[in-house]
Amino acid sequence: MERSLTEIWQQVASLKWQRNFDDLNREQGGVQFNKLHRFIGPNSAFIGNPDKKKEDDEAVHQFSEIIQDTQERLSRQFQQFYTEAREFYRSGLDKIDEMENELDALEAEYERRTIRLSDGRRVYVDESGNYIYQDTGGNWQALEDAAIPEAKAQHEKLGAAAITGKQKDDLDDLRQNMASTKDRMIRNNEELDTLEEKRKAGKLTEEEYKQAQERQQQDQSAFDSLSKKRDKLLNSLDSENAMSATQKETTEFYDGLSGSIFDSDTISQDNKRTVSASGSALEGAGQLTDAFASASNGAPVDQPAITQPAPAVNKPAGNNPGITG
Repeated sequence: MERSLTEIWQQVASLKWQRNFDDLNREQGGVQFNKLHRFIGPNSAFIGNPDKKKEDDEAVHQFSEIIQDTQERLSRQFQQFYTEAREFYRSGLDKIDEMENELDALEAEYERRTIRLSDGRRVYVDESGNYIYQDTGGNWQALEDAAIPEAKAQHEKLGAAAITGKQKDDLDDLRQNMASTKDRMIRNNEELDTLEEKRKAGKLTEEEYKQAQERQQQDQSAFDSLSKKRDKLLNSLDSENAMSATQKETTEFYDGLSGSIFDSDTISQDNKRTVSASGSALEGAGQLTDAFASASNGAPVDQPAITQPAPAVNKPAGNNPGITG
């Protein structure tokens, strides 16, 4: 049986009216609270309870004071952190600029002490003493046998000062770390200015402050690591320079010895003086022996009975030209 829309509406409206009517009767009979009470609570200030309204106003005021105190405390803490962090980034970035200049000079020194082949390749020495070079992709490759004689010839000129593969890796690693650390510090330093503007506007959050602290601590750690790598690399180069200088001084010392102290004429003259002094000592020793022999035969010791001069000491002739018979 089909019904018209009017009939359907009347039936639905009648059911809804009946539910509302029954709900109102329960409220008036004290069986239940009205719909507003049931939604926001029976003691809410919005339904005309003056005591509850006063209590709510006090709670809102206290909450506002807590929020304000928290924001002021956060503002003071961030101001102090901002001042210290900006100083760190200023001095740190200035120091990195100085280290970059040092690194440029260090690379020039490395270039001067690098084995160079006629085809333009730069060759280095690995931990095993083998010759290696970097291909176009930066990968280490063993030097082919045909090029080893040329590498050895260049290596002999440089000696212990020749740059090793590890030194080259350390230099490249330092350059890469220096660039990445500098870029990150610049970004985080700029982010501080953004957070300072939010602090002035009262919109800085505790989480943003903590994240800024963590970034600054990470940058401090990266900067300290960078400084240690730089010092290690410079000390390594200084050690190699000292070793090369010592090697050069030792070579010059022995070259001087071979030209003077080990000269045959000098040795001959020294030997003559030594043998002459030895002969005189032997003659004196012979006289002293005769004196003690006479004394044992009854002559006073302080007046030795020497009637004949002491015999000449025969010195056997040797191969040294400074010794005579």
